[in-house]
Amino acid sequence: MSSKSPFAFFARAAALWFAVFGLMAGIYLAVDPLGMFRWREDMMPGGYCSNRGVVSVANFEHFNPDRHYDSFIIGSSLSMYYPVEHWLRYLPEGARPFHFDCSALDVRELGQIIDYLASKAELKNALIVWDWMAFDWQYLDEAPYRTPPAVERDWSEKIATHYMFFSNWYGRPFMNDWISNIKLGSKARGEVKTPRAVKMEYSHDVDNEINEICRTVADSIRQNSSDSLLRLYPRKAFEDVTYVYSALTEDHIDRCQAEYIMEVGAKLDSLGTDYYFVMVPSNMNKIPSPHDETIMRRAFGDRYVLTHPYMTYICRNPYNYFAEGYHLRPRILEKVMDFVYTNRASQID
Repeated sequence: MSSKSPFAFFARAAALWFAVFGLMAGIYLAVDPLGMFRWREDMMPGGYCSNRGVVSVANFEHFNPDRHYDSFIIGSSLSMYYPVEHWLRYLPEGARPFHFDCSALDVRELGQIIDYLASKAELKNALIVWDWMAFDWQYLDEAPYRTPPAVERDWSEKIATHYMFFSNWYGRPFMNDWISNIKLGSKARGEVKTPRAVKMEYSHDVDNEINEICRTVADSIRQNSSDSLLRLYPRKAFEDVTYVYSALTEDHIDRCQAEYIMEVGAKLDSLGTDYYFVMVPSNMNKIPSPHDETIMRRAFGDRYVLTHPYMTYICRNPYNYFAEGYHLRPRILEKVMDFVYTNRASQID
């Protein structure tokens, strides 16, 4: 009676594993459920995506060969609602703008995005939208706190990021919340609590060619509420006075982040980009410590714009934000752009 070779068993087991894995990988690549490999008209079906940066990459690569973009609004989700039409007032005639927002963007990823765009387009103009919270995202290593795979600089990182997005999206924590959301229907809309996916909680329209998101219905509702508040409490809601704001009591930028920031400034200067790096108004109302302010000034010079405390009056009206209380509405963001490009704090009409 002959004994079977253990090597033959392991060879068959390995062949079976690779066959199953290959089949699953083939189905994943063919279906492309996360929109990581191919452009589609609706890159956020049901309002979900793995990271808005994935959508930005897909729309950019799909339309750039024909449109030849040369002007970019870059930032985290805070930059999504800056209206391109208003920005065009401050750009040279013939500028071709594009929104390149990336969920939970940090300074390392910002540098990668600038390198990525510079390799595929001419960066003539840029508006970089930033908030101090972004420095807290630097060491969060899960979706959506990762660069889109296409932006990663080497192939090992690209593969690792693809796997991370896939495993996070189909992992038990997200699936539990997503299934519960479906079962509860409208009662649970917008209540997917996992940070592993980005969910647009309200109906939205996307202009794919410039990658701009509009929340027309929600914006109208908030505007009506804001107008009502203005009529009832004009001084309380809109009085343009120096608001009580808080300084960052500790140095927020560490050595690694400072190096990334300096690299971003040097890269933009070498490209000859006409840009502004803007610390925008937010409900946090923070201003930097002297240490952090020095680093930002050293990296960007007079291209660094700190909107606090000059525009904190914007933060006093809760209806200047969308309902989640973090993202400012487009009409308010027009005031921020006016301040940046004219160096004056515009009043709410």
